[in-house]
Amino acid sequence: MTQQPWKYEKENKVAVPTIGRVVYYHVPGMAQPMAAIVASVVGDYTINVGFLHPDGVGGAAREVPHIDQRQTPDTPCWDWMDYQKGQAAKTEALQAELDAKVTSPRLDRACGGPAAAGGQGAAGAIEGSK
Repeated sequence: MTQQPWKYEKENKVAVPTIGRVVYYHVPGMAQPMAAIVASVVGDYTINVGFLHPDGVGGAAREVPHIDQRQTPDTPCWDWMDYQKGQAAKTEALQAELDAKVTSPRLDRACGGPAAAGGQGAAGAIEGSK
């Protein structure tokens, strides 16, 4: 399977994993999650991982579902670390701020958009001068 590009799905609020990313591997009954590396992506939210037990001994798990996709609460699963979730939230907030500025009428006029040049915009003015 080929590696999928990094993407963040707004409707699910979950970034699709890619090979080499570090995630948490949750095993029911353990006090804390284990560090794991994505070895391969089986589906958008199902992965194979190599993980480390708290004593440093390694292990592997196949077809591990995301915590939101697991069938039962006692199914081992993976999730992004809190830091990664925070970074995604910051990125989403910055993107929303940028989107708001790009669609602002004031910015549109300043950049030669439809409000400038008789509604032609910068692209129309360039094409017309050829």
